[in-house]
Amino acid sequence: MKQPTTVKEALAYTPGVFSTRGSSTTYDVVTIRGFTTSTTVNTNQYLDGMKLQGNNYSEVSMDPYFLERVEVMRGPTSVLYGNSNPGGIVSMVSKRPTTEPLKEIQFKMGTDNLWQTGFDFSDAIDDDGVWSYRLTGLGRSQDAQQQMAKSTRYAVAPSFSWRPDDKTDFTFLSNFQSDPYAGYYGWLPREGTVVPYYDANGKAHKLPTDFNEGEANNKMSRRQQMVGYSFSHQFDDTFTVRQNLRYADVHTLYRSVYGNGYTPTGKINRAYVRSDEHLNTFTVDTQLQSDFATGVVGHTLLTGVDYSRMRNDVKADYGTASAIDMQNPQYGNPDVSVNFPYSVLNRMEQTGLYAQDQMAWDKWVMTLGGRYDYAMASTLTRPANTLAKNHDQQFTWRGGINYLFDNGISPYFSYSQSFEPVSGSSRDGKPFDASHGEQYEAGVEVRTEGYAGCADRRGISTDQR
Repeated sequence: MKQPTTVKEALAYTPGVFSTRGSSTTYDVVTIRGFTTSTTVNTNQYLDGMKLQGNNYSEVSMDPYFLERVEVMRGPTSVLYGNSNPGGIVSMVSKRPTTEPLKEIQFKMGTDNLWQTGFDFSDAIDDDGVWSYRLTGLGRSQDAQQQMAKSTRYAVAPSFSWRPDDKTDFTFLSNFQSDPYAGYYGWLPREGTVVPYYDANGKAHKLPTDFNEGEANNKMSRRQQMVGYSFSHQFDDTFTVRQNLRYADVHTLYRSVYGNGYTPTGKINRAYVRSDEHLNTFTVDTQLQSDFATGVVGHTLLTGVDYSRMRNDVKADYGTASAIDMQNPQYGNPDVSVNFPYSVLNRMEQTGLYAQDQMAWDKWVMTLGGRYDYAMASTLTRPANTLAKNHDQQFTWRGGINYLFDNGISPYFSYSQSFEPVSGSSRDGKPFDASHGEQYEAGVEVRTEGYAGCADRRGISTDQR
């Protein structure tokens, strides 16, 4: 079985997920139930319960080797997870320290000149297992499918845990990653890839699968550092408190001549971009879980507050470059002309209050939750120092009910809403408006004894504005 080298590879066979948009290896952009990000970077990925914020060309990129698991949560999830689109989210969980010895060293090679080495060590530090550590590292180099492009990555993730008893867990998490070359990020037209293109003599052609419309000195590099923690404490049989916190810092340099349109003469028009960016984000989520009963009805009540902040300093140049002949490409002289310098400081802050109650009575299970969000996005455009702001506030809610038959059949119905502020701005400096969505879903899920998976039939109606 192939071991994935990207998150989108790990999701390739997940129902309702489309993860093969183009051949770019720079971003893990996935489409869930037909909905995808409206910006360049991912906006639907969460790590350890908190959103990985991105802006313009900057984002945190996680390697599957540092993850315990990757899951897809379909449908609007704004009530518990905050801003998200109606399709759903990708939920990733970092590797945690173990109290049992773990010693792994790997060497791997493969197609496209793949070379990879990694290590994963974990163990208890003291005899009682109160303190434990984990140290995971990776080095990888691989050529892209397109000629003149490659990806290299060096990363290490130290973590440690403090568990003084079975009711308290504090885990420090960190990740330090350098991508000197972040792969291919370009554009090829439908003509020549999906269907043939025709030359001046009317002869049909297809582009080679390794065709690169860019230049040899195209480059995307990324350096990221993340530190944070996960804390939980169970006071008694009723109350448990949890808090997750993370700070991330990302430096991105994107310099590229790329495809920007097709001409019937068998040429690809090209554009130019050079963007130097510094992104930092802060996120904290505090939650109280209350387990209790009112008569014969059992309750699991979650209440919490979360806060996130994003800042991205962008210094960019946009322009045009000479077209490239698809049949006889000439590289090395792209004739770049910069016609739009772009220097902005993008900020976004969001605060959310949420509550959700899952109630169980006999074989009935009902979920009801609500969330209030307040978000502010701003863009400072330089050198004029003009400031544009957007303020959004929204209440979203979700509800669902299902019945658990003894034979494993569970019919259900649910309604949910989503709210997603969008960071960044248009070229004239106006911040983007937030998007809103809602979904109705009904179906039947079947779980049979002795089979770990499940089968279901569902009907879905989803709308986004």
